[in-house]
Amino acid sequence: EYERVQARFGMLGYIRHQSFIMYRGMDLSQIDNIGVEYFSNTTGGEMEIRLDKPDGPLLGIAILPVTDPKGSMWSKDTKWKIISTKIAPQTGQHDVYFVFKCEKTKYNTDMRNDSGDEFSGPYQIKDFYLNPTGRAWPQLDKQLVGLKDSLAKFMAITTPILRELPAGRERTTKMFVRGNWMVPGTAVKPDVPRSLGGLKGRPANRLGLAQWMHSPENPLTARVLVNRFWEQLFGVGLVETLEDLGSQGAKPSHPELLDWLAVQLRDEYKWSMKRLLKQIVLSATYQQSAVATPEALERDPANHYLSHAPRVRMSAEQLRDQSLAVSGLLSHKMYGPSVMPPQPEGVWQVVYSGAAWKTSQGEDRYRRALYTYWRRSSPYPSLLAYDAPSREYCVSRRIRTNTPLQALVSLNDTVSLENARFLAKRAIQAVPGGEVKAVIERAYEIAMIRQPAPQSVAALQKLYQKSIADFSKNPEGAAELSGQAKEKAVELAAYTLVCNAIMNLDAFVVKD
Repeated sequence: EYERVQARFGMLGYIRHQSFIMYRGMDLSQIDNIGVEYFSNTTGGEMEIRLDKPDGPLLGIAILPVTDPKGSMWSKDTKWKIISTKIAPQTGQHDVYFVFKCEKTKYNTDMRNDSGDEFSGPYQIKDFYLNPTGRAWPQLDKQLVGLKDSLAKFMAITTPILRELPAGRERTTKMFVRGNWMVPGTAVKPDVPRSLGGLKGRPANRLGLAQWMHSPENPLTARVLVNRFWEQLFGVGLVETLEDLGSQGAKPSHPELLDWLAVQLRDEYKWSMKRLLKQIVLSATYQQSAVATPEALERDPANHYLSHAPRVRMSAEQLRDQSLAVSGLLSHKMYGPSVMPPQPEGVWQVVYSGAAWKTSQGEDRYRRALYTYWRRSSPYPSLLAYDAPSREYCVSRRIRTNTPLQALVSLNDTVSLENARFLAKRAIQAVPGGEVKAVIERAYEIAMIRQPAPQSVAALQKLYQKSIADFSKNPEGAAELSGQAKEKAVELAAYTLVCNAIMNLDAFVVKD
């Protein structure tokens, strides 16, 4: 029944002497009463309602007495009060200023104006109410209780969105003559290139752009999506330059296939990503062997024509998550704030801030890489070593490298060694007799999901025996690596090195 205009800052700030709240484009037609819901624990004051500017024509004055002298704005029992006042009749939309005046007092000495005078405060504004002409101002305190209970039944929308400016207040955008922002030229209006179909009767705003994005007239959206999913599965897109499908980018290796998949995604699958992925991974092309024949290597050495399945190193985030998964440590917890897994000391050297890397404890220590706290000037080092971008700018395609630093990270990083230790524990627990060959085979099977070749088992057994000999001479090192007492540490430390070697094999870090 009453139009409710919520204060911009909600429940957060103080309203002080001579401060004001301004609303643009309020429709005052047929409005003769304005109410304010507020809280004050000092000597009170008044609120002036002015038109178009802070010292503009005065529409009305509302006296705001103290609501609760002993109350607090932060309390759950805050006593809010609604005061209404009549305003001079107006027509059309106007900018309305609510200007607050407070009485002098010695109550709050931290709220001084420039002359040193002390004024009462704080005021806390909750809502404004516009009362249509001809309606009596009711006991809103009682009505609002029922209204708020009704509104509480609706699901709150917590996703922030941008709101279009009202008609007549849109921003005017002009071309810059020769790119000089100081020389504005002809005003332009929102649209899309005519070569791509144009808006064709759709509204010239963000809604119209969204409708055009997935319309049959736009040939780009479906192709770009298909190309990016293809790159995730095959390592290289049908158009190699993911970031540029235009005239400056690479030509598609299989243009007809790209067109067909794009039409399937748009028309047959109705933009279902799962159906698109299922179509690709069940194809004979994706299910090929990565072992290339001599003929394929001669005719298609770079595998541009998909003569064999690609071998692509997994991304930095995938490597971390896979390592945690095979060790049994990976947390499946969803959502929530970022976490700080272990990283080397001294990586964060913040001179002008008290920010510090505080290693997360418990389950948060083992959450997916997606949740790792990210500081652009100092990214998480193990992910950075495996070509994760710093996120200072948007990157559509990561360029994979192969450097010795990557092996040093996966062999020596705290997280890698911890994951190897827990993989070793899993394998030991899975083999009741504790026979070395069986434990090594079980660890390999957990990591690779297949049985190891005999020569691989032999090499890993040799590493185990050498590690036992070395750690027997260095029980302190064994205790540090295994996290156990010296007398029990040698065996687990040796298995930890074996599992660390398994998790550094090419078959573990490469999608094969």
